[in-house]
Amino acid sequence: MLWIIKRINKQCKELWDIIEKRDKEDDYWNEHQGRTLLLDDELKYNLIIDLESLIIELESCLELMRQFLLQIYEISNSKIRRKQINNEFKNIILQDDINATWYDDLEKHRNFFIHQGAPYIAIDLTNEGKFKKI
Repeated sequence: MLWIIKRINKQCKELWDIIEKRDKEDDYWNEHQGRTLLLDDELKYNLIIDLESLIIELESCLELMRQFLLQIYEISNSKIRRKQINNEFKNIILQDDINATWYDDLEKHRNFFIHQGAPYIAIDLTNEGKFKKI
């Protein structure tokens, strides 16, 4: 999974470089709020594929951790229903004062990305110049 993250970071840097170097006078927007920016197909599609891969890998890792938690309950002769395992997993995370909103966000975004959405790249530049590059 680390190589996917490295690729995404590299691709996002390339994307931000393109955005920063663009000629704002040539932004195509046809008097609508949105604008288009032409991107190299290789960058565009590889970024989409890598984002999908990351989401799938994270969800797979999470499923393995849920299975591990179920096995712990079985070994300790404790009862837990499969439907309860998600809440139990989040409670374990919250015990260490760690924000667990990512847990539900991952599921929501994975479902949208895989089952409902048409993957494309959209960038909100409303606050362009006010954010820090990582």
